Amino acid sequence: MAYPLINTAVLPSGGQTGPGTFNSGAFDCQAGKTVLVLVRYFTGDGPSGATDTALNNYVEIGRIENASHETLVMYKAYNTNANAANVVAVAFGTGLYIWGTVAQFDGLITTNPLDTYSTSTQTGTSSLTSGAYTTAQASELLIFGLGSAAGGNTFSDSGWIVAVVDADGVEGMLYKVVSSIQTAQTETATQTTSSGGETILAAFKIAAAGFTLSADSGTFALTGTDVGLNVGNRALNIGSGTFALTGSAISFDYLVQGDSGVFVLTGSPLTLTYGSAGATDYPLTVGSGTFVLTGSAITLVYAAKSLVLGSGSFHLNGTSLSILYSNASCRDKANGIYVDGLLCRRRRRY
Repeated sequence: MAYPLINTAVLPSGGQTGPGTFNSGAFDCQAGKTVLVLVRYFTGDGPSGATDTALNNYVEIGRIENASHETLVMYKAYNTNANAANVVAVAFGTGLYIWGTVAQFDGLITTNPLDTYSTSTQTGTSSLTSGAYTTAQASELLIFGLGSAAGGNTFSDSGWIVAVVDADGVEGMLYKVVSSIQTAQTETATQTTSSGGETILAAFKIAAAGFTLSADSGTFALTGTDVGLNVGNRALNIGSGTFALTGSAISFDYLVQGDSGVFVLTGSPLTLTYGSAGATDYPLTVGSGTFVLTGSAITLVYAAKSLVLGSGSFHLNGTSLSILYSNASCRDKANGIYVDGLLCRRRRRY
């Protein structure tokens, strides 16, 4: 499972009425990413487009209107400009019951990442099924935009992650990453109510330089005098494979997530940073896997996030070892966290 989602925002709740311009909450828009805007409204001429504080260029991907004249529309802006307090504005001439959500994603190509999209509508059902779609390449980010004819919904689909849902439960976006070409594929999400609705399924091309390292039973071995892995604070994924990184200077800058795999990191010095300035931070997570970190100087910074265990073991060994995370002390053997080294300072707990 990958984590390409960076930030989200929503338009005001309650279903706004046009004419007017409706602003999202502020979010940290990072440079070179992709921002998607999903808007649902009832009757009227709908939105004339989307703009934002960062002066990004929004282009309509597609829209779909059901038999009751309720419409779902999606916009994209790619290779974005940065703005730490970005606000997306959607302008309406006429339109009733307007809702909107915004999501920013990482790891996509910066020159028009949209591959394909499909639309569909359903009536009187809790199942929202997309139109058929076929992708052009194996590694793609799929976005499932959903609109409901009633409020109070949660949305779900097996294998998909909820990116954002508006405060009234009327519309939202799910996402997942695929690693094989999808041919005449359809997706079906479930909503709480049996009211029917609309879907926009959009597929985006992931940058060839790499977004997620993933293995079933394979092995990733990176060896060098200076080994750096940075996929934009996204996920290093493993099933039962092994990731072995060895070098005189190793830098980790993304989520490490294991099921039953083994992560072995060796270096001098060794730095693990889960998030950078203005980026979303994620926890180090394991099911029954093992994380072994060895080096003469080891630093783990989880910002204000938790180091989380199932039944796995985190074994960190170094002559100078510093850990900063929440909900666990520097030495917490009861929770399977072991820290050994000549220097181990307990940081304050959050």
